[in-house]
Amino acid sequence: MIGLESLLMPLALTLAVPIALGIVGIAYLAVKYTPKIVRIFEDRPVFMPLKVTPNSDGELIGFPADDGVRLSGNTSAPDRPPAWESWSIAMNS
Repeated sequence: MIGLESLLMPLALTLAVPIALGIVGIAYLAVKYTPKIVRIFEDRPVFMPLKVTPNSDGELIGFPADDGVRLSGNTSAPDRPPAWESWSIAMNS
C-alpha cells in the first residue's frame, strides 16, 4: 500500500522545480529590463510643446477641456498653399 509520505517527496520536487524556475526567470527579467524602464521614465518626452508668443496674423481658437480648463491659442498659416505638415498651432492655457 502506498502511503502519503511516499507521495510527498515527488510532489514537492514536481512543484519546487517550476516555482524555482519562475523565481529565477522573474529575477533575470528584472535585472535585464529595469535599467531600460528607468531610462524611459527619466528621459524627456519626445513631444514638448513650444512656449512661444502667438502670431497676431493667426486665427484665434479655443475650446473647453473635460476638466473645466479652457484651452485657447491661434493657428499660424504659411505663406504658401495650405498643407497640414506646414501648419503650426500655439496653445495657451
